[in-house]
Amino acid sequence: MLFQKTYEDSVIGRLTSERYEQLSTAYEREQADLKEQNISLQKELDIFIANSEKTGNFIELARKYVDFSELTTPMLNEFVDKVLVHEADKSSGERVQKVDIYLSFIGKFDIPVNVEEVSQAETEAEERRLAKKLKQREYFHRRYVEKKEKKRQEEQRQQPRIA
Repeated sequence: MLFQKTYEDSVIGRLTSERYEQLSTAYEREQADLKEQNISLQKELDIFIANSEKTGNFIELARKYVDFSELTTPMLNEFVDKVLVHEADKSSGERVQKVDIYLSFIGKFDIPVNVEEVSQAETEAEERRLAKKLKQREYFHRRYVEKKEKKRQEEQRQQPRIA
């Protein structure tokens, strides 16, 4: 109605054409902004509704298994969507392997890590253990290389020489 009143004032002559253009442009800009805002809010609402449905399904499933004493295969199949096991990493001297767990209705689940305070003595003991493990690995590798070299030399001696 306000825009219609402005147009009528322009036609009658109460409003200059420049002023009418300014008001018209501002009105059009506001309408475009409102349309964009409406689209954005609709997307957020759709996401909220989808999440609400997932939450409702999860609560229903959780109520189904409120009292259980044992974890069964059907329970895992309903709660766990997929498990990704990554390649093992042995670069630190110990085998470390990352595992991602994706739960139904939730998505990727990160297991909370308890960060315990490690004493200086425990840290030193762990360093000594890793150093000992590294020395053993080097010793066994050196022995392996020596045995391989002896075997190669033995094979060379046993080969008949052609004159």
